[in-house]
Amino acid sequence: MSTEQGDREGSGSSAKSLFRSKCQALVDEFERMCPVLAPSVLPRGHGNDDILGSQSARLYEDPALQQALTEAAERTSCCMLSGVSGRAVVFPDDEEEDITEEDVLQFTTVWRIDFAEQRFTLRRVGYVSEAVQQMQDTDSFVRQAALLGTALGSAESREKTVKLCEQLYQINHPESGQVEQTVASLWAEEVYNRACAIKVLAQTMNAWTLHGPDGKRLVLRKRGAAATLVKKLLTEEAFSSKTPSKKGKVTQAGAKRSTVKAGKTPQHDSGKLTARKAGTTPVTKDTAQEATPSRKKRKERFQFCSSDAGNTPVRAQVCD
Repeated sequence: MSTEQGDREGSGSSAKSLFRSKCQALVDEFERMCPVLAPSVLPRGHGNDDILGSQSARLYEDPALQQALTEAAERTSCCMLSGVSGRAVVFPDDEEEDITEEDVLQFTTVWRIDFAEQRFTLRRVGYVSEAVQQMQDTDSFVRQAALLGTALGSAESREKTVKLCEQLYQINHPESGQVEQTVASLWAEEVYNRACAIKVLAQTMNAWTLHGPDGKRLVLRKRGAAATLVKKLLTEEAFSSKTPSKKGKVTQAGAKRSTVKAGKTPQHDSGKLTARKAGTTPVTKDTAQEATPSRKKRKERFQFCSSDAGNTPVRAQVCD
């Protein structure tokens, strides 16, 4: 190999390393902004799909995975990220008539993206509220917010979006006092801008690998592997979780937690896997180091722009 060719390859390798380090710096700053609950930054097709299968196909086809999730649902009484009380269900179609949509808890996964190692690391699994699911779903949230500045937007949609911004702020700043809607909305705007940017960068890279909390590589294609992993992590989550309920004392004995019986495999309807009404959580005042915007009273309106590639939102702003 000639010296010139070696120099070119060395330069390419250095450029790739620099790119990854800058991307990881964005991730590190993003995680500082959202230390408890962060919108997903994984490329489309990763995250819950890695565990449950595309459109939850593995969940509906694997009785062992159903059993692991059902057993965990029966002992779950509150959202693992917000602490809000609720009743866990395995299949979203199987909600009971005596509970509201805000009370439903569904299974989700929490991952960390590592550009330097080009890996997705599974951090936690468990049941979360409808509001948390909506805040985690970056693409869906941004699409919803984008409609608010159009004829398709409504006062109800705007109110729901602002409440989600306030909840996201409060969950990540639990020690703070009350905050105005403007502050929470502008902070959330920056959070989702960063999340979209990281997702776009991640989509430019191939050959991502999956790893467990212990750092070992995950191989989930083998039948039963996902069920074994989920059961292990849910057991650990049950022993380590100390999150109190936001709606009062949780009753541990005699409460009916799950609407799924072992071995039940209802017909899958991916259309039901959509966002529902968000719950309400008190908002707080930011005393962290983020820059505080003007507190002048004004009416917020979310306005998002989309890129041409896959309609991926890349910028958002709150306008007068």
